[in-house]
Order: sequence, then C-alpha cells, then structure tokens
Amino acid sequence: MSFSNHLRKLAQPVWDAQLTHPFVVALGKGTLAERKFRYYIPFVMLAVLMLLHLGAAPAQEPLIARRRTLGLAGAGLGMLVLAGWTHLEVLLHPDAQGALAYLYLPVILLASMPIGYGLGRVIARMLLLRPSA
Repeated sequence: MSFSNHLRKLAQPVWDAQLTHPFVVALGKGTLAERKFRYYIPFVMLAVLMLLHLGAAPAQEPLIARRRTLGLAGAGLGMLVLAGWTHLEVLLHPDAQGALAYLYLPVILLASMPIGYGLGRVIARMLLLRPSA
C-alpha cells in the first residue's frame, strides 16, 4: 500500500463523518430549514469574537496595550484582505463557493489571524520603543 493510500485510509472515516452529517446532507439537498442555521455559528463571527477577547485582556503597561492594539489591527487587516480575496474568488469561480465557505476560508482565516497579529506586534515593537529607565 502506498503512503498516500495509507493516509487516505486513515482520513476516510473523518471525511465520511463530515459528508454524512445531517446538516451537510440537508444543505446539499436544499431541504435545510432556515431555523437550523441558528445552531451553527458562522466561523467569521467566531474569529471576530476571538479578536475581541484578545483585545479585552487587561495590560499593566500602556505600551503593551498599544502594541496589542497594533497586533489586533494587523489581524483585522489580514481578515479584510482575506474577505476581499474570497469575494474575488467567488466572482471568478462561482462554482467554488461551497469549498471557499466551508473549507478554505476557515482554514486560511485560522492561519492568518495569528500571523497578522504577530506581524502587527513586530511592527509595533519597531515603532513603539520601550522607554529607557
């Protein structure tokens, strides 16, 4: 058995569970009741709540709070760029909306938030120097 077939065999139960989930099946058939959407939190809302939670954490020093603010701005900018990219992709490839919404967008968003936050913090560290004692 090849390595890729071995990996596929390991991942197959996970894929089957996702593809046979009642929400996904009803969504694919177009028979999902609108009230069911209340039980599934959109991933973008979850990402925004994570950013707000991070921004609400108390900081002892004003410098740390300013650096955190720039870090959150970097993460927010990353989310805006990702949203713009998603809209362009939907316009260019209308058939790929499901893959974008349920696979690529959550994965890339999850990866881009800490990267954007980290870049914002690095820029803040360069711009906002710690006062010398």
